[in-house]
Amino acid sequence: MDVTDIVPGQYAGGGMISTATDLAHFLGALLRGELLPPELQAELLSTVPSDWDESEAYGLGIEEITSIGTERSPCGRAWGHLGFGLGHTTIALSSESGDRQAVALFTTHPLTQETWDTMARLAWACYCGVSPETRPAPEGRPPPQA
Repeated sequence: MDVTDIVPGQYAGGGMISTATDLAHFLGALLRGELLPPELQAELLSTVPSDWDESEAYGLGIEEITSIGTERSPCGRAWGHLGFGLGHTTIALSSESGDRQAVALFTTHPLTQETWDTMARLAWACYCGVSPETRPAPEGRPPPQA
C-alpha cells in the first residue's frame, strides 16, 4: 500500500515524528526521572489493566509490555509504547530504571501475524541483548544453526 500522500497527525497515533535515537533518548530520560517530578513519575507508571493485544497494562501514555504479538519478553517487563499508522510501525521499549532502551521503526503496516511476530523477536533481541543463538526457538520452529 502506497502511503506517500497520507499526512500523519490526523489523530493521536501520528502525533509524533522522530528518529529512533531521539525517541530512545526521550524514553530513557523520562524513565530515569529527568523530565517529571517524583509524584508525577509515580502517576505516569500507575497502570490499569489493558485489553489490548500489545500491552498488559497502560499508564499515562505509556504501556507495560511483557509480550508483543505472540512473542514473550525473554528478560521481563519493559515500559514504552507501540505505534501504528498507515505504512509505519514503531516499537519503543525501555527498562523502568531508564538504563536500557530499544527502538525499532518499520515502514510497513498493516501487518500479518508472521511479520508482527518477526518484528517482536527483533525488538526483544535488541532490548534484552539476546540473539537467535542465545534464545530458544519459538515452538514449532527449528533451532538456529551455529
